[in-house]
Amino acid sequence: MLKETVSLELLNVKAKRALGIRIEAIVEQWIARREFSYFYTSEQLVELATIVKEEMGVNVEFVMNPNPYVNAAASIIQLPGHSGSTYNGPGTKPMTVVGRDVPQALRKIKIDLDKGKITGEIINDMRNRITLFAGLVSDPIALTAEEITAVIVHELGHVWNQFFALGDYVWLNYYLQDGLEVLSGKKPNIYKLEILTEAGLDKYCDDKDALEAMRAAPTAKNVRRAILIAAMKAPRQHLSATETNISRLREEQLADMFASRMGYARASVSLHVKTTKKFGSRYTIGSNAMAFMETTKVLLNVGALATAVAAIALPPLLVAALALRITALCMTDYNVTKPEQYDNDIERPMKFRRDLVAQLKILGEDKSLEEKILEDIRVIDDLLAIYSKNTTLWEAFQLLVNPSFRRNRHQRAREEELEQLLNNDLFVAAAKFNTLSRTL
Repeated sequence: MLKETVSLELLNVKAKRALGIRIEAIVEQWIARREFSYFYTSEQLVELATIVKEEMGVNVEFVMNPNPYVNAAASIIQLPGHSGSTYNGPGTKPMTVVGRDVPQALRKIKIDLDKGKITGEIINDMRNRITLFAGLVSDPIALTAEEITAVIVHELGHVWNQFFALGDYVWLNYYLQDGLEVLSGKKPNIYKLEILTEAGLDKYCDDKDALEAMRAAPTAKNVRRAILIAAMKAPRQHLSATETNISRLREEQLADMFASRMGYARASVSLHVKTTKKFGSRYTIGSNAMAFMETTKVLLNVGALATAVAAIALPPLLVAALALRITALCMTDYNVTKPEQYDNDIERPMKFRRDLVAQLKILGEDKSLEEKILEDIRVIDDLLAIYSKNTTLWEAFQLLVNPSFRRNRHQRAREEELEQLLNNDLFVAAAKFNTLSRTL
């Protein structure tokens, strides 16, 4: 029997960091030519691919999109039962690998959590693509080489995480075993899995013959066939009953943690702060200003509604109603990070900080790395000082009347509190004490 080698663990703290260092050297060449439209060469993009192959063992094609956006996107292989980790950003093309031999081949993959390298015969057949946007280099916010590298390493985190498929096959086993009894009503759907409902199978199983065969003769074979087909399309599941779009959110968190373990937590947070300042966020507004803005929005919307009603008798007032509504919309909060895909503008950088604390807990005797992480935490604390936890009136209203929204918010809050408890500042204080004691 083959030994299971695919792991769900994060990259080890003492992971080889040559990947980021080598990428950063190329990015520095781009920054030196920042004022030029073509600051890069095709040879440099090929060199990036070579570095990734040598350091990570995976195939990644790098493409430069000329649009001036501060953005990047990964297009990665879609694995059966692991479709939640695949998404296609602008400028990328979907890629899929399917076949009966794929699950067996995946079990032969070896993941080195110290070196950050993946090996296995199937790796050579899997091609990924990362699209970088020119704005990463050309935008006036002037990202540093370290910050741009943090973006690239984050996208490589998506490539890395695609191989951590064991968790998906745990779920697949649950679908194909207990799922039969859940669909027949013999067991409750305790995880509230959409795929184990008639509606879910209709939604995700695109083989109508398989569905008809299952309904005509609901044997174990026919039901499992329909579930297996649906599992390739359904979102990735996690051990949580929350209705949040957890698949995309978890993938982004894992990619962030890859960047953190490769030594780019501090750069990722400074990048996030720069983009927050560029695009604006309610989390950088003071409490008094936030209260004023929310009150003004309510008054504008009420005024727009009243004016629209009055426009029934006096049609020209419709223009005034439209103007009031547009003004209210212009004041609507713009969150730099998409709530369905990322944590909010405070929580996302906080996760980097917590991961640095987690790294402190398991460092061992590496004094130089301990001091570097403590310095990173200090800088991140300074960067996070601009943020405030602000809630909009609309969110407060949803918390009051919308049970689903309330469950999602409470679920996230519990996760964040648990992370904070596991990686609290006592570990930071202990590390500082160790550093101080060594100097005495």
